[in-house]
Amino acid sequence: MFKVIKFQKLDSTNKYALEHIETLQDGDIIQAEVQSAGRGRFSRKWISDIKNNCYISFVLKPNLKYRNNFPNLTQYLSLVLCQTIEKYCVKPQIKWPNDVQINGKKIAGILSEVAFLDGVCKGIVLGIGVNLNLKKTNLMNIDIPATSLNIETNKTIDSDDFIKKLIEGFFTNYNKIIENGFSAIRAEYLSYCNFIGKEIMIKNPQPSILGTAINVTENGALEVLNKDGAIEKIISGDVILN
Repeated sequence: MFKVIKFQKLDSTNKYALEHIETLQDGDIIQAEVQSAGRGRFSRKWISDIKNNCYISFVLKPNLKYRNNFPNLTQYLSLVLCQTIEKYCVKPQIKWPNDVQINGKKIAGILSEVAFLDGVCKGIVLGIGVNLNLKKTNLMNIDIPATSLNIETNKTIDSDDFIKKLIEGFFTNYNKIIENGFSAIRAEYLSYCNFIGKEIMIKNPQPSILGTAINVTENGALEVLNKDGAIEKIISGDVILN
């Protein structure tokens, strides 16, 4: 189902995948030992110039025209990541839409990009970086609370084994979400959520929204009860827990 194409160094696995989308096959995985220009959502820099971590991009070419549920693949990957991390006896949580945290500290970044040519979807590139073997001094250079799996487990993580588990887990139910959308994984996704019922602020896009997170809908949108008592449906944004 998949093939891993490994590089010692790339500027960005997502960038490479997008530049070669025409020749890459469905299920190809682009992996780099290090990245010189890793990035996350909202053009944030992702520290990825340290070996023995996870820097990969999935190349996906479902035999379908572009569908509205394709953006839910990031939420699906966050769920798979949680299930993979749990194999190491650590309890992760999801902060909507796809941030994976451990004890409120971010451990991974996920970025989905779609390649269009003349209005036709040529493929989806789903990138993920996971902190597997960072030192505490590395984490101090990150501008938000962050952690690494080796710190949470007090053990060095075999990055190749972790990546293998993650990829195999992803393709286990990949066709299910492509065919049925977010509703196929909603219950499992919600079981990892750490924000339902909490006061939150949503930034990006502006203006910021304040309220209480009350639900994630069948299509993966976040419902927020705002200060005026109205329910707002959010399809994109950066959630900050108050």
